[in-house]
Amino acid sequence: MAPLPAPDPPPPPTGFLQETPLDGKIADRLDCLERRTMTTISPQPPTWAAITNKGTNRKTKTPPQPPIPTNTEINEFKKASVVIRTPPGFVVLDSISAPEITSKINHTLKSINATVDSQIIEIAGIARLPSKDLKIFTATRPQA
Repeated sequence: MAPLPAPDPPPPPTGFLQETPLDGKIADRLDCLERRTMTTISPQPPTWAAITNKGTNRKTKTPPQPPIPTNTEINEFKKASVVIRTPPGFVVLDSISAPEITSKINHTLKSINATVDSQIIEIAGIARLPSKDLKIFTATRPQA
């Protein structure tokens, strides 16, 4: 009698212990997905609108503004002046210098004893305008 043929080897076991190349790829992808959910999501970079909005929300304390002065208060600190209009063709003052005219006006005001609030009026200076008019400056507004 002839020897019996050897039995076929048992099929490879299936289950947890044996991995196929396809199973390895799936496991790698699952690990990758699990790691991805564990990493923190970085915040989005701020937009220009958000940056500018932050600056406008800050309210700086401004010191209280002083009250607006009245016209009379403003006029107290302005230089006082009077404009004397000369008639057309008046050339008498063209040859005289400004300091000479100022001294003559001051001498005339002293001679007639011109005062305001018991103070003698004194001219600080004059300016000749292009129209040949004279602008006379005084030390205080009441003297004008």
